[in-house]
Amino acid sequence: MEEVRPCSRTGRARHGRRTAPVLRDGKAWTAHWSRPRANGGTTFTTADGRPMTFAPGQVWIVLAHR
Repeated sequence: MEEVRPCSRTGRARHGRRTAPVLRDGKAWTAHWSRPRANGGTTFTTADGRPMTFAPGQVWIVLAHR
Protein backbone atom coordinates (compact mmCIF):
# COMPACT_ATOMS: atom_id res chain seq x y z
CA MET A 1 0.00 0.00 0.00
CA GLU A 2 1.31 3.43 -0.91
CA GLU A 3 1.82 5.81 1.98
CA VAL A 4 0.25 9.22 1.52
CA ARG A 5 1.24 12.38 3.38
CA PRO A 6 -1.54 14.99 3.33
CA CYS A 7 -0.71 18.67 3.29
CA SER A 8 -2.83 20.86 5.54
CA ARG A 9 -3.20 24.46 4.39
CA THR A 10 -4.40 25.45 7.85
CA GLY A 11 -0.99 24.55 9.28
CA ARG A 12 -2.59 22.11 11.72
CA ALA A 13 -1.39 18.53 11.44
CA ARG A 14 -4.16 15.94 11.14
CA HIS A 15 -3.97 12.54 12.77
CA GLY A 16 -6.36 9.84 13.88
CA ARG A 17 -8.65 7.51 11.96
CA ARG A 18 -12.07 7.90 10.36
CA THR A 19 -14.15 6.90 7.39
CA ALA A 20 -14.08 8.87 4.15
CA PRO A 21 -15.92 8.80 0.84
CA VAL A 22 -13.71 8.10 -2.17
CA LEU A 23 -15.09 9.44 -5.46
CA ARG A 24 -13.87 8.03 -8.79
CA ASP A 25 -15.37 7.51 -12.23
CA GLY A 26 -18.79 8.74 -11.09
CA LYS A 27 -18.96 6.23 -8.22
CA ALA A 28 -18.48 6.48 -4.47
CA TRP A 29 -16.85 4.02 -2.07
CA THR A 30 -16.48 4.10 1.70
CA ALA A 31 -12.86 3.98 2.78
CA HIS A 32 -11.08 4.18 6.11
CA TRP A 33 -8.05 6.39 6.63
CA SER A 34 -5.52 6.11 9.43
CA ARG A 35 -2.72 8.45 10.40
CA PRO A 36 -1.32 7.48 13.82
CA ARG A 37 1.10 10.41 14.10
CA ALA A 38 0.82 13.98 12.84
CA ASN A 39 4.22 13.70 11.15
CA GLY A 40 3.60 10.24 9.67
CA GLY A 41 1.95 8.91 6.55
CA THR A 42 -1.72 8.17 5.95
CA THR A 43 -3.04 4.80 4.85
CA PHE A 44 -6.38 4.14 3.16
CA THR A 45 -8.24 0.83 3.29
CA THR A 46 -11.53 -0.43 1.89
CA ALA A 47 -14.51 -1.25 4.10
CA ASP A 48 -13.31 -4.88 4.28
CA GLY A 49 -9.74 -3.91 5.26
CA ARG A 50 -7.94 -4.29 1.92
CA PRO A 51 -5.60 -1.51 0.70
CA MET A 52 -7.51 1.19 -1.20
CA THR A 53 -6.30 1.61 -4.76
CA PHE A 54 -6.31 4.94 -6.58
CA ALA A 55 -6.15 5.76 -10.27
CA PRO A 56 -2.66 6.56 -11.60
CA GLY A 57 -1.75 10.24 -11.45
CA GLN A 58 -2.49 13.02 -9.04
CA VAL A 59 -4.83 12.32 -6.12
CA TRP A 60 -6.73 15.13 -4.39
CA ILE A 61 -7.60 14.74 -0.73
CA VAL A 62 -9.89 17.23 0.98
CA LEU A 63 -9.89 17.47 4.77
CA ALA A 64 -13.12 19.10 5.90
CA HIS A 65 -14.32 19.78 9.41
CA ARG A 66 -17.85 18.52 10.00
